[in-house]
Amino acid sequence: MQIYQSIVWVTAIVLSGILTSCSNGERILEARDIRFDSIMEVKTSTSLGLKISGQTFLNVRRISDVKIIQEKDVLVVFVAMSIIKGKSGYLDYTIPIPNSANEIKFGNKGAVLWRRGGGTAKMPLDMSKQ
Repeated sequence: MQIYQSIVWVTAIVLSGILTSCSNGERILEARDIRFDSIMEVKTSTSLGLKISGQTFLNVRRISDVKIIQEKDVLVVFVAMSIIKGKSGYLDYTIPIPNSANEIKFGNKGAVLWRRGGGTAKMPLDMSKQ
């Protein structure tokens, strides 16, 4: 009976590991999930951008994708994390700012990172509204 129970437990553990590795458990980060090192405007002779960098507080997960969605005059940055080996939990990304954008927000909760004419968010970000 003990051998049968041991086989059942080992099988359950192996299946659990397989299922975990197959699903990447993707999650969209919010501003409170990152310790921002810098948020700064970068200018070239032809364009404007916003450079954001910082380390995530989620040690097990790694950044898997960064997407920028434009909603009218607002850019929204979505950073996806998942359990991926070999990638980093450090965010270092420059967002190109088109002339039509007046504000940049981060995540589903929309923490404001930048406003045209108002500059970048103060460091550290105010997470009281997050």
